[in-house]
Amino acid sequence: MVTTYHNLTSLDNVYLEDSYVYSIDENTDSVVFNTLLVLEKDHPLYTPPKPNKQHCYKKAQIVFSNPESITWEDKNFQPRLDDDGETDIGNIYAFIKRNDGYFVEGDFGSVKIKSSKVDLFFDD
Repeated sequence: MVTTYHNLTSLDNVYLEDSYVYSIDENTDSVVFNTLLVLEKDHPLYTPPKPNKQHCYKKAQIVFSNPESITWEDKNFQPRLDDDGETDIGNIYAFIKRNDGYFVEGDFGSVKIKSSKVDLFFDD
């Protein structure tokens, strides 16, 4: 079975395609995507966009806990500077839940993460 992130409870009311990934941290306990995440209007933390911004952005971490495996099909951590002077490694194009884990693809590359769940944590 294949499910897009739109159908995952932990990622309700976010829009990944216009979100930015600052970095990706991998260790034996987790894989963490450090992001500037776009929140949709129905998200409880949503606020109107700041002047000259298209979306409501919040810093957040997408966390895959206790991964059984991490397989990079392509890895391209080429930092770029955005309009606000922040450095990021690009956007997320695809975020898919499969029977055996997750597939995430973006400017940074593509990775298969075999993990039982994904959580979302916001910075204060």
